[in-house]
Amino acid sequence: MATKEEVKPQSDVSYTQTTENGVTTITRSKGDETKEIATVKDGILNYPDKETKRRYHPHVTRFLNDEAITFNADAVSVGDVVDDEGEEKIDWSKAPRKTIEQGDKTPAFVEWLKTNYPKQFEKTYGVHGEATVTKTLKTTDPVSGRPKETRYEERALISDRKTHLTEKPDAATLANVAEDEAQ
Repeated sequence: MATKEEVKPQSDVSYTQTTENGVTTITRSKGDETKEIATVKDGILNYPDKETKRRYHPHVTRFLNDEAITFNADAVSVGDVVDDEGEEKIDWSKAPRKTIEQGDKTPAFVEWLKTNYPKQFEKTYGVHGEATVTKTLKTTDPVSGRPKETRYEERALISDRKTHLTEKPDAATLANVAEDEAQ
């Protein structure tokens, strides 16, 4: 015999926004609980932590679009945004679009960041310095038709995140970075 499950109605959840000194604050209310979950300043959407972004980002972007609040979907940050006096402000509106597959490793975006904002490039990808790396090129021998590997050395930026302009460190490369920094 089939039983009916009681469907509990979802509690009333609402999103509101307030703007003060050029900063728009997004607040989520559910019952008696009210929580600030995001801010928008100069078109940059900022969440206080990764968990808040993970839980509320789709709801916040839908709310911002419904309210016609302008923000750059590619410029989303997490944590406290610190504006240093000596640091150049980044104009994210001029950044090339990032692809869904590659995100902030999209070649055009990486090149734009390196060219226009080298300090942010180093911070974003965790650049340690430049070193000599050994790469392997796999080709087919034109005479025998067999696969052939050619090893060669190349200077490259060493970073925590691999892009088309950087290489991730391995044991041999770390030694090269230390030698290069000592010189």
